[in-house]
Amino acid sequence: YQIPIGYYRSVEHALENSDNATVLNLSYQKLSEIPNSISLLKYLKELDLASNKLSHLPIGFENLKQLEKLNLRSNNFKTLPAEIFNLSNLKSLTAAENQLSAIENGLGKLPSLQYLDLGTNSFSLIPEIIRNSRRLKVLNFYKNKIELLPNWIGELTEITEIHLTTNNVASLPNELGNLKKLEALSLGGNQLKNLPQSIGQLENLTSLQVWDNALEELPATIVNLRNLDRLNLANNKIKVLPEHLERMESLRFLEVQNNQLIKLPESIGELTRLYTLDFKDNNLTTLPESIGNLFMLYSLNLEGNQLTALPNSIKSLKRLKRLYLADNNLSELEKEKIKDLLPGCEIYF
Repeated sequence: YQIPIGYYRSVEHALENSDNATVLNLSYQKLSEIPNSISLLKYLKELDLASNKLSHLPIGFENLKQLEKLNLRSNNFKTLPAEIFNLSNLKSLTAAENQLSAIENGLGKLPSLQYLDLGTNSFSLIPEIIRNSRRLKVLNFYKNKIELLPNWIGELTEITEIHLTTNNVASLPNELGNLKKLEALSLGGNQLKNLPQSIGQLENLTSLQVWDNALEELPATIVNLRNLDRLNLANNKIKVLPEHLERMESLRFLEVQNNQLIKLPESIGELTRLYTLDFKDNNLTTLPESIGNLFMLYSLNLEGNQLTALPNSIKSLKRLKRLYLADNNLSELEKEKIKDLLPGCEIYF
């Protein structure tokens, strides 16, 4: 492994070569102070201070005008230091795993910010100052105490990822639909009872994670997510899937375990790219014949339902290698029939 030119592990060494010091990694050094002399490293682009005992930054820190990447993860910060807000070239700011609950009104002075990670803190709302970071692409607020996604989120039109897993979010604004570049939306472990109709406008969304919420139904518009690759709806209270699933033509991973489904729409058979399908712990009594059209299917989990038989069309699932059928109402005769229909498949009764 070759250490890149300009990379240093101590302020002293970096100062000896201050004209070429661009990366300084002081992580995991049990530091409670950073020397003020760091402000002399005027060409510094990346600074990693993760996993120390810091609660403030040194005097003159705002002189690091070239800084593009700052990592403060896992320290003792209670507020984000004001000095950060003068770093007009900062593109990436990580301050996860601190004790932050609010941001001083300054983040608007970070016009270049593209990546923000404030996960595992104590925020109860997303600070409005983030509204000014119009180039933001990735917003991480997982493991906080956030109760709502603000309406102005729809103004951050460059955003590609929002991660709000494990919060207290109970509703989403319609303006969410304005985020046309959004590719990943992670909302697992919240308190959502429904999703806005506008979710169907997220034309570039590839991953939607809404496991562990209180969803009882899905908006009909969800089927307009033509580029969606992965949809996780596990651990909700969903009773029916929407019609016209065939429009979700890119879907490969569908997880709906531990819901209240009684039957599946015939259109499920048109999701011909499906690779894994998980309906464990629902109330299914039958499967549609069209299930046999899922020729790419590798794994099908139907454990913990009320099935008495599977349709003969399953014999067409030539690529199926895993079929989970424990805790259903299948007779021994039916089990033998299923084995005969799927000779190349590992079946778990």
